[in-house]
Amino acid sequence: MRTLVTYPPSHLTTNPKLRHALVLDWLKIPRILTGEYPKPLPPRKWFTNDQADQDWIRGACTAAFWVVDTEYVMGKPGTPSRLTLIGGYYPGAPYILQYWHNTAPKLDVAFQAVYRRLIATIPTSFWNALADIPVIDYAFQGVAISQYKRVEDPMLMHALLYSEWRHSLEFVTSTHGQYVKVKHKMAEAMAEYHAGDLAETLVCHQALAQEMNNDAGSTQVYERQSLPLIPIILNSSHTRGIRVDRSAVVEAIGVSQGLIHEAFALARVACGYAINLRSETQVKEYLYDIALYEVQKSGKRKPAGTKSSGQSSDQDAINALRMRVLPFDADTENGEGLTLEYVLGRIDQGADMFLEAMALHTYAFATMNTYLYGLCKSVYELVEPDEEARKRKAKKAREELRSRQVTVEDVCERVYPDVSQHTQANGRWSWTDPPMTGVPKSLHHIFIPDPGTAWLVYDYKRMEPTIDAYLCNDVATQEAIEGGRDIYKEGTVETFGRYSDPLKKVFKAVKLSLSYGKDPHNLHKIPNIMNYGLSKEQLTKAAYNYLAAHPGKTQWMARKKRSIKDTQGSRTPFGRYRWLMAHTHDMEKEGLNHPMQATATDITNLTILKLCERMPYAYVVNNRFDELWISVPLDRVAMARAIVVRTVAEPWDIGGKQVVFQIDPPNCEVRYAPGEEVVDGQAKG
Repeated sequence: MRTLVTYPPSHLTTNPKLRHALVLDWLKIPRILTGEYPKPLPPRKWFTNDQADQDWIRGACTAAFWVVDTEYVMGKPGTPSRLTLIGGYYPGAPYILQYWHNTAPKLDVAFQAVYRRLIATIPTSFWNALADIPVIDYAFQGVAISQYKRVEDPMLMHALLYSEWRHSLEFVTSTHGQYVKVKHKMAEAMAEYHAGDLAETLVCHQALAQEMNNDAGSTQVYERQSLPLIPIILNSSHTRGIRVDRSAVVEAIGVSQGLIHEAFALARVACGYAINLRSETQVKEYLYDIALYEVQKSGKRKPAGTKSSGQSSDQDAINALRMRVLPFDADTENGEGLTLEYVLGRIDQGADMFLEAMALHTYAFATMNTYLYGLCKSVYELVEPDEEARKRKAKKAREELRSRQVTVEDVCERVYPDVSQHTQANGRWSWTDPPMTGVPKSLHHIFIPDPGTAWLVYDYKRMEPTIDAYLCNDVATQEAIEGGRDIYKEGTVETFGRYSDPLKKVFKAVKLSLSYGKDPHNLHKIPNIMNYGLSKEQLTKAAYNYLAAHPGKTQWMARKKRSIKDTQGSRTPFGRYRWLMAHTHDMEKEGLNHPMQATATDITNLTILKLCERMPYAYVVNNRFDELWISVPLDRVAMARAIVVRTVAEPWDIGGKQVVFQIDPPNCEVRYAPGEEVVDGQAKG
């Protein structure tokens, strides 16, 4: 009996994105029955620098490309990983060539020479080039990306073609692979596993490249964005690191601890007794049994068979209750962060004391746990091959930090965020360890430039609404933007017939919901809208007022909905595609949202490429949504600032019109290292 490992059809009810993967697995059945799948691995040979190796190398020099893969031991963040195994394979090769690094000095030198020769002669393909290239660069003592004739990355191809799926080699081989799976073990078995990765990378590269040939838009994004950004990311804080103001971290931890103390005090006053805000049981008991709040359910899907009352005390549930009492701007709270003054001000305006205490506690605890303790050596520098074991140790380390006073010596001097451009469906960069994208503005000061450098920082103003206006040919909004007027204030008046700050917040939520394809008759069901106290009739009328004032938007949405159904996807003017065939309920919503968010990504990426080309002395520190931090030498601040302002003012073709985006501040912010500034072009200590 032969077994096909795949997903159970019932699994698709909770994860419809895997539907196409299941279909691809079923299509393997005839090949399995005929013995065509899976194939045994190609033979492999250890590099010995003999005549057979030389023949292999001569064949490689004439190949269209070759694939390279490594096995390495991870070090602490910022510490180069130790290369253990490296190998190569090319189409038509008689065998896979492998080498244990640094076991025989003479052969090591010989293999390095072979490697340098091949990367300068033919394109080199990596599965995740951002991981392999720095390891090889360190191990071979200087093999910079500039020495490669061309770098290919089929993982990025897969991310562009199948944005909704996982992009690990293990997953992609389940849909595009050909060979017998090999489990990762020690010693010789590890070499066989490595050979399997090489063989599968080559097969997947060929298959995905063929698919790319049939998709001109994705090819355009791959060639003009994905590949050129690899050296930019390798030269970013990903490898250079970001300096940490250790004293500021300790101070911020103290502030967060103080906010948690104040939250407990407020909760005690509100309840009339001491309550543990970290106890889900105690919080639910007070919310729903004592205070008799309306039951709020969690938005998270419960595992099958899990018993639950349906009551939730998570952040979403608390915020929903807060909104009902006194509306707030979620974007402001998420971006700026909560302070005691802000919370007390809301309580004075009539907000519920217990709910505000919960919000303050949740914010302070998450800030301290996620960001601040994540910068401490005992958490950040954990090295553990097993991910689950690392999470357990990190949790224990955080608990230990909470039990004592954190000192400057506990905090890292530098952090090295992991950066990827394949994890987000809209193409945005993803920053983890630490998660730089989500760091609240109240904590930006804990990251500081290196001595002798400064950061240029800017944020696009109304980037996505502007893109929306020109993609949809929304003439009214275009005229407001070009005239420098407040599009949200004008939209509020034309939608509700009057203006107020609360109505402006409602309008923003209404506009966003309609852009996602929400039915005007169902807006009253959306938490960010319903909590402002407007009736269903009022909201429905407001929605139709907005749509009537923006016929271009209405017509574009109708065309886009038809296109999404016909093509099972959505594409930006720059060619970036989002595959939506696997979606069910969210297909329309994601398809309408994708052009705005992904176009913003395209413009941001292309701007970064322009800036790094025009300022070779600069590098990217952080790319936070529509915000960019870029490092430049102190003596070039004035020149670089002028280049940035001029570059971001260059127009983009959107919807057949030339669009210029505004930034805040208009002349770009400059952040200096403590004690340093530039006056009249001169660095001052």
